[in-house]
Amino acid sequence: MEENGTENSDARDIRGRDVVVTAFSERDFYPQLYEAILKSAGDGIFGLDAEDKTVFVNPAAESMLRYRADELINQPQHALIHHSRADGTHYPIEQCPNHASLKDGVVHRVSGEVFWRKDQTSFPVEYVSTPICRKGAIVGTVIIFRDISTQLEKERLQKDLITALRESDRIKDQFLSVLSHELRTPLEVIVGYGTLLEDELGEGPSKEEQAHLQGLLGASDALLTMIDNLLEMSKIRGRKLILAPRPINLAEVAHGVLETFSPKLHGKHLHLKTVLPTDLPAIVADDERIATVIANLLDNAIKFTSEGGTIELKAKLEGNHVRCEVTDTGPGIAPQDLSTIFNWFTQVDMSSTRQVGGLGIGLFISKALVEAHGGQIGVESDPGKGSTFWFTLPCS
Repeated sequence: MEENGTENSDARDIRGRDVVVTAFSERDFYPQLYEAILKSAGDGIFGLDAEDKTVFVNPAAESMLRYRADELINQPQHALIHHSRADGTHYPIEQCPNHASLKDGVVHRVSGEVFWRKDQTSFPVEYVSTPICRKGAIVGTVIIFRDISTQLEKERLQKDLITALRESDRIKDQFLSVLSHELRTPLEVIVGYGTLLEDELGEGPSKEEQAHLQGLLGASDALLTMIDNLLEMSKIRGRKLILAPRPINLAEVAHGVLETFSPKLHGKHLHLKTVLPTDLPAIVADDERIATVIANLLDNAIKFTSEGGTIELKAKLEGNHVRCEVTDTGPGIAPQDLSTIFNWFTQVDMSSTRQVGGLGIGLFISKALVEAHGGQIGVESDPGKGSTFWFTLPCS
């Protein structure tokens, strides 16, 4: 190919025909390229001379500023479109980044300023001011800008949404806390009178009456447990959880929990295996909260284990931690559910959940309590063969 517009007929197309190719010199080509870039750019672009007067404007800048190019050319840019800050205060030209580029020869990147349109409305922009040098002297600057109104509006809406969600969470937690307190009082009365009635009747009532009474007390205890869990969850989410740590033996705490679960275990004819050595090193923890964790794991295992199944509770020393495990022979947990099993109000296999009941907050509470003690909690499961929930606590 020859330069300066000469023709070269040696080139051929895919069919072998001669093709005439017109060559352009760099001097011809680059001005057209630069002009095409300026006209097609989506960002606004204008150039200033050393006296802050506009020397060129691209179509995108005209559109955003609502000025025609001839209304801006040779006019002082700062006085027309960049004479205030985003907060509305006056913006002296000496502090303008465009002016600074003319003085220090440094590229200035700015966000959150405003440009003014011809109709005296403003819009937020981010822009870059790049100095133009010729033979060691700064002769002007090029400004590339974009309207960030949509971006700022999205950010504002996102902040408003986050604020609304937090407020919704606060109201919900407050409601749960108040509701739990209000429900607990009448339920404690029902449990108290039921227990008193059971003591007074002794061996006198018939089996049917005894069954009714046990059903009443069992349902009341279940409701009290749910209410206690709701209260605990509201404390956790409100960051109002207060621990009362002291040296405890994990095996002794586990034995105490098992005594309260004997009726449930016998009611489903479940086999219980325990490995709870009494010589485990002490841990410093809130014994009531650790008992809650063990109770939640046991309750979960009992719910999802069919009649005649087996539940194993064991504790052991593992490095400088004490590890507690609750293993069941239930249906197990699908791999895709393992990552969310400790989320609040989360239960896997909803068809089974409706049969076994529960709010789906026991594991959430257990995780929070274990982590509050500096421990870890997790689950291992083989679908169809059962699950093992475990937690570890540091030795004192």
